[in-house]
Amino acid sequence: MALKKYDVAAYIWPSYTGDEPRTKMFWPEGMGEWQTVRSAGAKFPGHMWPRKPLWGYQNEADPYVMQMQIEAATDHGVNVFIYDWYWYDNRPFLEQCLNNGFLKAKNRDKMKFYLMWANHDVTSLWDKRISSHPNMIWTGRVDRNQFEYICKRNIEKYFKSEQYYKINGEPVFMIYDLSNLVEGLGGQKETADALNWFKNEVIKAGFPGLHLQLCMWGRQFVDRSGTDGGVKLIDKDAIQGMGFSSITHYQFVHYTDMNRDYRDILKDVKKEWEYIESTYDIPYYPHESVG
Repeated sequence: MALKKYDVAAYIWPSYTGDEPRTKMFWPEGMGEWQTVRSAGAKFPGHMWPRKPLWGYQNEADPYVMQMQIEAATDHGVNVFIYDWYWYDNRPFLEQCLNNGFLKAKNRDKMKFYLMWANHDVTSLWDKRISSHPNMIWTGRVDRNQFEYICKRNIEKYFKSEQYYKINGEPVFMIYDLSNLVEGLGGQKETADALNWFKNEVIKAGFPGLHLQLCMWGRQFVDRSGTDGGVKLIDKDAIQGMGFSSITHYQFVHYTDMNRDYRDILKDVKKEWEYIESTYDIPYYPHESVG
């Protein structure tokens, strides 16, 4: 029996650069989250730490660094990068690793990429100095005007790139926090309308459609009203009613305790996958967290 071809994707958390000015409030040394990695210590007896990156504390917004990463990824069967993508205070955040690193790498034609809109709120949690007392810095919620601006920008700036990942010709776009999206847009009905508008804009741009993907958080619930903690809607109706094409996860920690043996963790993962298979009519793309 012939083996089928699979695309294997890896998430990219693009904070390992000092090229984004707004990261200085979290990592003032100007090297992004490498500052946290470099200063980390053992948390318990026998903890294998400190660990140092084999390539050193590289700037991942450098296209030559990204060339090395693309080679390493493709040599090991990974052919898609999913970039965490952010929008705060009416402008993008942490785009440098994608724009200046990946998209300027000479070997970028060996890889595809797509965006996961990480539309969660930002607190001071990233700042190790005050992370034990997190305060709100930016909200990930956007209104309809901002939503439309974001979508049009991404269509022109990213979807039309030859390297952008597509399924059956449709650009794939993942949304991380459905609840925040609904609250920002004003409710479930308003969100469904906005997403339908987005799909139509993608079609106008010359694509057959939009592959809208949702990042699940275990048993996903959203606030139907979008303004308070009123009526809750079970995930199946919310996801399929808003026109999502597929679902996946971001990390095991979103639905199980990670502070235990990996073999025990996988038992819960199996249950989650079985639940998804029996509940949803849209495809689920399996996710694996690093052990």
